[in-house]
Amino acid sequence: MKRKIHFYWLSLLFLFVISCNEQIEAEKTPRVLSETTIPLKTRILDEHSAENGTLKKGKILDNTQQNLLSLSQIDPAQKDLNSYPDIQYYCLDTIARNKNGTALLISRLYEMEDFVWIVLYDSDRKLKDFRTVFYDEYAESAHHIYAQFENPLITLSEYKMDLGSGVETNDTLRFSISEDLVFSEGAKNRDKAK
Repeated sequence: MKRKIHFYWLSLLFLFVISCNEQIEAEKTPRVLSETTIPLKTRILDEHSAENGTLKKGKILDNTQQNLLSLSQIDPAQKDLNSYPDIQYYCLDTIARNKNGTALLISRLYEMEDFVWIVLYDSDRKLKDFRTVFYDEYAESAHHIYAQFENPLITLSEYKMDLGSGVETNDTLRFSISEDLVFSEGAKNRDKAK
């Protein structure tokens, strides 16, 4: 009987220590990365996004628009569209537009892989920067990037599997976008499996 009571108290102590440690780890992750961030709509880009049509909910970009948006500097496949005749680009959303420029959410759909980028342009409509916030390749399912937008943070979850060794990695990156339309880096975590 005494052993059961002793085991019970040790179990409670163990759970208390674990919960305290998780709370301390959570406090280390910055919630707001910049004092002046652009507001974000809550959205999730994950494995269901292609299935439910989320990646097509926007304006189809024709060749002229693709050139104006400098997509050839973002997407390597853009340089050889003859090899990829079925590629489609969509402007999904204007995330921000201010005196510093514009932030767009652009998707690229193709038979075996889909991308979504946040693309930052200056006030003269020149490409400043971009970040992949969704990627899914369907052939081997060995790599994907999913995103969760929760004001003011964007959390990326990236999974990769080395097909040769079978080693899997999971990376998490949190960032925001400042009013100056610059990515503000946050916490990055990596887990390795196998």
